[in-house]
Amino acid sequence: MTLDATPDDGQLALAPLDEKVDHVRGSPAGRLIIEYGDYECPYSRQAFHAIQPVERQPGGHMRFAFRHFPLTSIHPHALAAAAAAEAGALQGRFWDMHELLFHRQKALEDSDLLGYAAQLGLDQAAGVLVREVGEGTPAAGAGVQPGDVLAKLDGKPLDTVEDFLGELRQHRPGDRVNLTIIRDGREQQMTATLADNPNG
Repeated sequence: MTLDATPDDGQLALAPLDEKVDHVRGSPAGRLIIEYGDYECPYSRQAFHAIQPVERQPGGHMRFAFRHFPLTSIHPHALAAAAAAEAGALQGRFWDMHELLFHRQKALEDSDLLGYAAQLGLDQAAGVLVREVGEGTPAAGAGVQPGDVLAKLDGKPLDTVEDFLGELRQHRPGDRVNLTIIRDGREQQMTATLADNPNG
């Protein structure tokens, strides 16, 4: 079933396309398909395979946008895969990583994702993926959300969780730290006050 997502037709309207946030390719004059996808979802993979031939038709009559919609309750690797795609986006390789993730959907462990980054020649020092944020933690207080990537702490690049925890241990409870996070492909600055537990 196809619906025109316009507010006056009584249907739920989609968020308007934002080329600074959304991943879009194809002719601006073409008809638009927006996929809300999950790299671990078999139905998203089917949609990927169905959309590819339509995109390749001559004439440029189609435009495609991809929005992340990881179903983390049933797909434990979906969030990390989305972060890998965003890391690719920061280096101009979103679509290459996007296609690779769907072609290799059964292999989405962290080591697989690092291998794909290496295969595409990406800088793997892309930061630490936030999988969850505990209530009342400094990260929650600073506004960090699951799916964010912690890129720097007080200006120092973070490559691993161990780097992040090591930097936190250099501080005392009550210290304020500056975080650089990547959310929706854009860097943002945040400040957090550390709690007693350096792992929180």
